[in-house]
Amino acid sequence: GVALAYGLTGVLRSVAPPDLPRADGIGVDGVVLGFAALAAGLSAVAAALGPVLGTRFVRLQEALSEGARTATAGLRAGRYRDRLVAAEIALALVLSIGAGLLLRSFDRLIGTELGFEPEGRVAVQVFAYTDRGAADTLYLRAATEAIARVPGVLGVALTTSLPGADDRTIAAIENYLPVYVEDRGSAGEGRDPRVNVVAISGSYPGVLGIHLVKGETFDDDALRGAPAVEVDQDRRPVIPILVNEAFVRRHLGPGAVLGRRIVFRGRQETVGRIRGVLADVRRRGPASEPQPEVYVPQALSPSGTATFVAHVGGPPRAMVEAVQEALWSVNPLQAQWAARSLPDLHRDWLRQRTFTLTVVGAFALVALLLAAIGVYALMSFTVEQRAGEFGIRRALGAEGSDVARLVLRHGGTVAAAGVATGLAAAALATRFLRSLLFAVEPLDPPTFAALGGLVLVLALAAALIPARRATRVDPLEALRAD
Repeated sequence: GVALAYGLTGVLRSVAPPDLPRADGIGVDGVVLGFAALAAGLSAVAAALGPVLGTRFVRLQEALSEGARTATAGLRAGRYRDRLVAAEIALALVLSIGAGLLLRSFDRLIGTELGFEPEGRVAVQVFAYTDRGAADTLYLRAATEAIARVPGVLGVALTTSLPGADDRTIAAIENYLPVYVEDRGSAGEGRDPRVNVVAISGSYPGVLGIHLVKGETFDDDALRGAPAVEVDQDRRPVIPILVNEAFVRRHLGPGAVLGRRIVFRGRQETVGRIRGVLADVRRRGPASEPQPEVYVPQALSPSGTATFVAHVGGPPRAMVEAVQEALWSVNPLQAQWAARSLPDLHRDWLRQRTFTLTVVGAFALVALLLAAIGVYALMSFTVEQRAGEFGIRRALGAEGSDVARLVLRHGGTVAAAGVATGLAAAALATRFLRSLLFAVEPLDPPTFAALGGLVLVLALAAALIPARRATRVDPLEALRAD
């Protein structure tokens, strides 16, 4: 146990999420070993005191009569043993169902479409402003070109808000503005809805692998080369924009989308004309839901808060440093807020659930092992105590298979009682897992049925060895010993 503890604490630290308090302090020391030794000692004493104290309530005549009839330590003691093993099975099933629900949830989580492709992408976040507080557009443009020249870089884009940013390394920046849909008013909400407005370069959808559902994206060079920004009859600037599918569903409704106009409220109203529709992205990790978003061209709405995203052909981790060096080659004094590969960011979102699944799964495996040992020990003890009975049955013509069925029926009855109790207890306990589940209900029938059947089969398999031993009881030896 001590050796396993030393080994498994290292595994626990490796899967612990970054925000788990004092995760680096998980380990085995003198206090932990002392507590474990005390707990083991008290468990042993409690296990020994139970049978000893039970003898104080035994009636001599009843015990002798039971012993004469069955050659066992008593029917009452046998019932207590059966209930204890059934309780072990029930507890194992509760933990197993909890682990099974988390596993199904995790499987669905990792299979969730993010709306973008993290593999092969590298992100570096900067805050590039001039002394006057304006966006340093010259640096941003030169840095983009420098990254594009790095060997192995397949494409580069700029954005003010990176999907998957977790605020622990790369800052998750969201800019919510009230918008007004010109031909629908406030989308029936009675007030201007607020949506996340993201400034992006024209290459952004292609570099991140975001599907362009309809329309077209921006041409940065054409926008920069335009003589002036278009204005409408109210002297408001008109810029091309992209929206996501969630925005269309919530604020535009059915009908044509391209060409429709929305108004950004603010100190100076700006009109956006929809040029294209992008697929939804899960911005706050795979468990989050897509929210309405509007994308504006970074060339017309420059911001010094920028994240460079590079699509690379080699291992992303190995390319992070090369991308950073490219940025410093443009301006060695430009601070970089954070640099990460997007696969690492994606794994960070999964680490909390991985940690919970690992801990609950480990407890479930230990509980299953203990339950199997309990059934095996109970059946072995029963076979030993009933050796005389089995000998008499064999002497009277019973086949070995009949004796084996007798033992397996006993083990199956105990296991069935434990499984039934465990299913009922799990139905109550799994409600507390709701916040940890994704696309899986706490009372998921396939999980309950599969693990209930698995525990039942495991218990019967544990009873099989003692059952086979019972078939080899020699009638003469058993009767002589009796």
